Amino acid sequence: AGELQSTIHRYLKECGVDGVKVDAQAASTMMGQGLGGSVSVARAYIQAMEKSVGENFGEGNHCINCMCHPSECLFSYSTTAVARASDDFYPRDSGSHTVHIANCAYNSVWLGELVVPDWDMFQSKHPTAVLHAAARAVSGGGVYVSDHPGEHDFSLLKRLVLSDGSTLRGRTPGRPTVDCLFKDVTMDGKSALKVFTTNDCGGAVGAFNVQGASWCKNTRGFSKHGSAPPSVWCKVRPSDVAGLPGGGPWVVFGAHYAVDGTRKDAWVRTCGARDGLDVTLESTEAALFTVVPVGGGLTSDGVRVDVAPIGLCDMFNSGGAVRTSSVARDGNGTLSATARAVGEGRFMWYVNRPPSSVWVDGEESHFDYAWDPEGEVGQVLVELPLCVGGVMERDVVCTFGPVAA
Repeated sequence: AGELQSTIHRYLKECGVDGVKVDAQAASTMMGQGLGGSVSVARAYIQAMEKSVGENFGEGNHCINCMCHPSECLFSYSTTAVARASDDFYPRDSGSHTVHIANCAYNSVWLGELVVPDWDMFQSKHPTAVLHAAARAVSGGGVYVSDHPGEHDFSLLKRLVLSDGSTLRGRTPGRPTVDCLFKDVTMDGKSALKVFTTNDCGGAVGAFNVQGASWCKNTRGFSKHGSAPPSVWCKVRPSDVAGLPGGGPWVVFGAHYAVDGTRKDAWVRTCGARDGLDVTLESTEAALFTVVPVGGGLTSDGVRVDVAPIGLCDMFNSGGAVRTSSVARDGNGTLSATARAVGEGRFMWYVNRPPSSVWVDGEESHFDYAWDPEGEVGQVLVELPLCVGGVMERDVVCTFGPVAA
């Protein structure tokens, strides 16, 4: 096994390939008779594969493990960390896409304890591209596409990928929220799939309508049920993000996307951990929510300032752009809220009063302030310029001086 894989990988490396997807690994568990059993054969195969990947492609995750869900495979990995969570992306099978998203989410409950679940490729101009892209944003895994050459929807891809090719990846595998863990989100006609992940400063929740199709054991294929899957309703709460501290208040920024990618609605609201936002989704629609704790303090004249960095509001995982967040008051009584941010584009803050100024990497910047009377929240928008010189992180600061008499 080692010689075979080393020969293949060495050839690929010489051709300029920098990584591999090793498919059909479960087959190794069916070759154990007379060779010590399935565990011994699968372990020997995977150890040889990982050794070859390391020797030919270097350290790091240069391998995607695939068709590898037997425990003989999952418990044999030592240097490769990524494994496919589902069946393939089938561009021509219209009944497969909602099932694909659901399978990835529920399989990640188990796989996420052992590997980084990979939700597979998709095509950015496919009719279900927005559904797939939104799901990848909260998957906690990588993002890659199988577009035909020249057939790319860059406006969609730019909601996932920054200018240097990096993504705003969640820190934990995307998994179903507790309230839909035991619901049939593909076939009960009423339940939305909600998937959560965590960011450095908060978390994210994706809500999806994946009703209307299932896998048929008899035909061994995907089966669509009816021509018009129903709309579904759900409530998204800060408490949906498992592992976040209790208390509050929290800021929830939500964006509802139509099938064609247009933003149907967007909200910024403050709420307690078990409060939240309601959303109704038509078939294959998605909504994405950023959850951030509210910070703040008092200016020298006793005025309360509430503030929270929401992140890059035009990205699917807005809060993934915020690396750190802090609030401090100087000797003059000016309160400064600082976010260490990554990427470029429109950066949003929640505030309960307008700031005195906004700074990006030490330079004062123009900003827009708006008050939403319905939600009783303020929003600050500042444009982060295109990153140059390979430096993707910068400090974004909102200052709040004492209120003038």
